[in-house]
Amino acid sequence: MPNRRLSFRYEIAAAAEIRLDAEEVPAQAKNLSRGGVGLTMGRRLPEGAPLGLSLFLVEDGVEDEISSPLELVGEVIWQSAHADGEHEAGIRFAALDTAQCERLERFLSRLGS
Repeated sequence: MPNRRLSFRYEIAAAAEIRLDAEEVPAQAKNLSRGGVGLTMGRRLPEGAPLGLSLFLVEDGVEDEISSPLELVGEVIWQSAHADGEHEAGIRFAALDTAQCERLERFLSRLGS
């Protein structure tokens, strides 16, 4: 199967929070690109449904307590269940505004250096 990703994915370990309607689901971001994020969490997500996402970005293993999380909107593109009960999902970001793009680009550029 050909790789359909449009952007390089960087391996990360960052806390995340998914918002589905009034429910908040804790998650762990395991990779990140300009177009989306790979997450692991303790439950299945509805595929294709819009969701809110907070990424608590870390640098050198340390979360910046001063900076607010990066707030994004996306949708579940794929997901799979693991034998241990964990779930993995690929989230594609919806259109990012200028501030979101700039913050994401700055973070990714630091990862790439």
